[in-house]
Amino acid sequence: MLFILRFLMGYSRIEAKGVFLERFLNLLSRDNIRIWDLERRDGFTVAFCCRPGDREAIRKTAAKTETDIKAVALYGVLPTAARYKKRIGLAAGALLFAFILFVLGGHIWTVKIEGNFALSDETILHELSEAGFHKGMRKKDLDIDYVRHTVLQNCHDLSFIMINLSGVTAEIIVGEGVQAPQIEDGKTPCNIVAAVDGQITRVMCYRGEPQVHVGDAVVKGQLLISGVSESAEAGTRYLASSGEIYAKVDAPWSVTVLLKEEVFERTGSQKTRKTVRFGDISINLFVNSGIGYETYDNIKSEKDVIIFGAKTPFSIASETYFETEKKTVERTPDEAAAAARDMLDAYVEQKSKTCGVLGVSSDMSTDRDGVTLKARIECEENIAQRQLIQTEEVN
Repeated sequence: MLFILRFLMGYSRIEAKGVFLERFLNLLSRDNIRIWDLERRDGFTVAFCCRPGDREAIRKTAAKTETDIKAVALYGVLPTAARYKKRIGLAAGALLFAFILFVLGGHIWTVKIEGNFALSDETILHELSEAGFHKGMRKKDLDIDYVRHTVLQNCHDLSFIMINLSGVTAEIIVGEGVQAPQIEDGKTPCNIVAAVDGQITRVMCYRGEPQVHVGDAVVKGQLLISGVSESAEAGTRYLASSGEIYAKVDAPWSVTVLLKEEVFERTGSQKTRKTVRFGDISINLFVNSGIGYETYDNIKSEKDVIIFGAKTPFSIASETYFETEKKTVERTPDEAAAAARDMLDAYVEQKSKTCGVLGVSSDMSTDRDGVTLKARIECEENIAQRQLIQTEEVN
């Protein structure tokens, strides 16, 4: 955006030579003369950019410090038009395009949403719209704090939302949270029960009466922390129990790799379709929309159009189609066994991202159709699950 403004106003590239360059630059800073893209070429030469209106002040400062200066290049709409004065249409088109970019650059034309899994992009865009955010709005009219507060207040499935502006693009980063207001409010009475079978490894009770100890074996649904407290002085009290109960849990897993199966492989033939996008408007850069392949897979991508380092409201969307054909793949038992082990390793790696993997045991069998690998992954995970206490005595 700043580059576009400078291009419209015009600017000069200045080369300065002298033995007192530091004093020369310090005087420019003291006099609030804006320079940018400073480049030191050697011990006695620097180059920088400045506004046309500051050139006279820079000349006077150079004279004070015995510094020689010269303009090595002129940039902007007018210098460009002068170079192409015989091509009036090209100059006028460039000026019009720069003006369009300048005007449109003050609006939000692209919205990218990240971090959502359960909620669709359409749902999040609807919540943003209800809060006053929409494509095409002027950036200066956007109150980010108000939009964030309103969306979080209205959409309980979101735990946080961030809005970052980059050129004409708004990046929306969200976090989803499982909401259970009746239990999470810290007041509604509840017990903590086991979500799955396991053997207790750690007990962290924050509120309530713990019912298990390290080493105990528990089954799904068993009471872990009680929300009912009884004493001679206070009688029976109902609490919103909370805590974390970790246990060793066995996760079964199996896969069968066939010795002979049909798969689809790429033939090497491919076609790409490109589309120009401007907000909600799409313009196809192709005529024939047919693919022409009986079977195929495809990859989609989208890139912003950047001109002179400035992001524009336009983007180029590409969709590439790869022709595939059905083939029969044959494996030896050893190859099938190796493929099965690779699948198990990938599953264990993925599992380790959500819980602590303590160990893996596996058993492999082979028949005339293929190789079957069965495994049990021992993990340590939090098995605490809240369960409401149904009582009429609680207000």
